[in-house]
Amino acid sequence: MIAEGELTKVADSLVGVPGSETQSLSGGERKRLSLCMEVLLGKPLIFADEPTSGLDASMAEKILVFLKRLANAQRNIVVTIHQPSSDVFSLFDNIMLLHNGHVAYYGTRTNASSFFSRLGYTCPPDYNPADFYIKTLAAQSDLTQQNGAEAGTEHAARVSHSHQTDIVKGYDNSAEKTECGQIIKELSARKQHRLRLNTSGRVGWLTEFKVCMWRNIKILSRNPILNHIRVLQHVAISLFFGLAFLQLDMHMYRDISGCLFLIVYMLSLFGVFNNIQVLPTELPLFVREYSSGTYSISAWYIAKALIEVPACVLLPLIFNVVCYFMIFKDPVFTKFLFLWFISALAILTSTSIAYFVSVIGWEPLNTLAIAPTVYAPHFLFCGQFILIGNVKDWMLPFQETSWLRYSYEAAIITHFGDYGGQIGYYHNGPPEDDEIVYFSGSAIIKELTMKEDNLWKCDVPALIGLTLGFHILAFLILFLRSKGK
Repeated sequence: MIAEGELTKVADSLVGVPGSETQSLSGGERKRLSLCMEVLLGKPLIFADEPTSGLDASMAEKILVFLKRLANAQRNIVVTIHQPSSDVFSLFDNIMLLHNGHVAYYGTRTNASSFFSRLGYTCPPDYNPADFYIKTLAAQSDLTQQNGAEAGTEHAARVSHSHQTDIVKGYDNSAEKTECGQIIKELSARKQHRLRLNTSGRVGWLTEFKVCMWRNIKILSRNPILNHIRVLQHVAISLFFGLAFLQLDMHMYRDISGCLFLIVYMLSLFGVFNNIQVLPTELPLFVREYSSGTYSISAWYIAKALIEVPACVLLPLIFNVVCYFMIFKDPVFTKFLFLWFISALAILTSTSIAYFVSVIGWEPLNTLAIAPTVYAPHFLFCGQFILIGNVKDWMLPFQETSWLRYSYEAAIITHFGDYGGQIGYYHNGPPEDDEIVYFSGSAIIKELTMKEDNLWKCDVPALIGLTLGFHILAFLILFLRSKGK
């Protein structure tokens, strides 16, 4: 199809945005590309609305030659066009001429000349027939307007209708219209002639998924500056965290708990804001391509969700590598790995919620307006501001769906759970022996009203469940809204 559309030389080029620095394809190449995409969908009818507008004569002819080849391949091509050249006009099999919303002629191109001749309008030799027909109808239109103006403005519409052109009246009483009407009746009575989308040649779901995934990878690779900014963003903020909480000793457990909360919270915010404004901008293109039958909703959505997984895994690794060994005075590698794991789960969950909010809002401004309402309960009932055990019963549903609650609790358990030593907490400094209160890691977890065995029984399964649950909800909403579009 690339060769058929004469796009071989630009097969590896960006389509780009017209008028911008990223534009790579010319106007004619963009139009041929659009037509090729429609052809690949196997549609029996292609309607091209002014495909030659804005193109020079040579490029316009290339577009029509391409459409002619499609028509010869048993496809129905309908084209609207203004002032075609003689070469372009000769490519049409059938033509329809309109005058003020009325059909002035419909039939084969070769019979149009004899039709006009019967009405007294003979096309001169060596004259472009298309120009002749257009000028003839334009002259009739001027006459109609003149007669309407002479009748006065309050009767202009009635007089204009009564003074329909001789050509329109001639067509209404012609054999061409009678034959056309008979063909329409016959086709309408035969259901097998109704045009249907040819889905027999449609590729399978796996191929659709591969193509969507490949396109997402291409989009990411074509914007390296954004990827570099995201990495630098994580490095800069993690350095700031490391300097702010530099070398925390285990007895400073209140500072440690606050630090762990900020790590999972800040990484979650990255997951939110990296997606909540990007996805709505891609939805209009998705709706157009889905409506055209390019791919299924599931193939597009799963590919879109999976393409975010590498970033959700690698970015928290970069963040924790930079700040973890700066923050903790006695770092433990296994605890670092667990914190990375929990951070990655937190980002994956927050990303799924961003998808959920995006398909509800649909428009970027609507999404930003809805987001605070959705995220506020997750933030409020995370366990940092109101202890998990102190939440009112009627507020428990908000707490049970808070991904920050599970990720924060998992981070606390990971850091303090296996610490069997005594942690000294100083009421006032410098400390005196009688002013030191000693805790174990388990005692700190209990003080925060958390349960040490919740890590694998509750927190990790809950984060995985919330990720899948919000993705399923987002997919269902996207499915319903796409059907409505």
